[in-house]
Amino acid sequence: MCRLSIILTFLDDTERFEDTLASVLQNRPEDCEILVVHRGPYADPYDLKDEVGFVEMPAGAQLVETINAGFCAASGEVVHVLRAGVLAHEGWTEPAMEQFEDPLVGAVSPVVLQAEDLNRIASAGIRYTAGGRRLLNGAGKHVKRTRRVVRRRTIGPTLAAAFYRRDVIEALGGLSAMAGNRFADVDIALCLKALGYCSVVEPASIVVDDKTDHAATEGFRSGRLAERVFWCHAGTNGWLRCLCCHPFAVAGESLVGCRRFEAYTGLLGRILGMVQAFFCGKKDRARIGKAEESLEDGNWSSLTMESWDEDADNLDTPAERFERDERRRAA
Repeated sequence: MCRLSIILTFLDDTERFEDTLASVLQNRPEDCEILVVHRGPYADPYDLKDEVGFVEMPAGAQLVETINAGFCAASGEVVHVLRAGVLAHEGWTEPAMEQFEDPLVGAVSPVVLQAEDLNRIASAGIRYTAGGRRLLNGAGKHVKRTRRVVRRRTIGPTLAAAFYRRDVIEALGGLSAMAGNRFADVDIALCLKALGYCSVVEPASIVVDDKTDHAATEGFRSGRLAERVFWCHAGTNGWLRCLCCHPFAVAGESLVGCRRFEAYTGLLGRILGMVQAFFCGKKDRARIGKAEESLEDGNWSSLTMESWDEDADNLDTPAERFERDERRRAA
């Protein structure tokens, strides 16, 4: 088994994808595999089948589905996701891989620079407020402020460029379709946190993104996904704090930078997302308990995307298990 699997997602823009692939092949580290998950057929015009593994997905596959297919095909202890248009630089993986020497690190965020201005940060992971707003850490900041940006509390990497511990991700069943493309990185990061893992930003791991990750407008689908993810993980930051902050976050997302029609549809989407969270929340949270049980038993590799158990969401956390075992030993 190799140490690192690099997953490149290719949905539609051939030129941006091939730029990313060329940068990875030019700067690839030793002991790694490169997987390309592409939507629809890809002709492989450069005859790279001996260097790259290709995984074909249906033409209608979404980003979350393509990344999950890459997780299933990967064999590395760590998986590195790169979106088309993100360019790798020499030595970008080594500092991030060193972070995984700590067994409690579940994810690592590289520093993503803006292609149009290499002195500006596009993102250094994501932050998630108690009220449920997804924010790009350090977006627009000058690279001279990288040290300050890195010290901010982040929950995990963006799907544009992310390193994950593969066994934990597979135990969780991969990225959740419930969260959609926009909030899948938030959802998986909060799941890792619930399992007792942390996420770090590695300032020496640098990639360049030719497309700024602007926040999506508050339309119906975005509102529905945001609300369902919020209620699934509201207890992470404390229920009282979340409930107090949430109305202000909703108002901010709905009114800032949105047309009136989008604001109304976004609120309707949030209402539906709240209803879905009420009826499906137990299933959404069950994967955390199931993943914890599977990691403890060492049989995570047998899990599939469909094997989550609805009655597993009441299992205790690693910290609670540790305290329980200490009490038993003391007795």
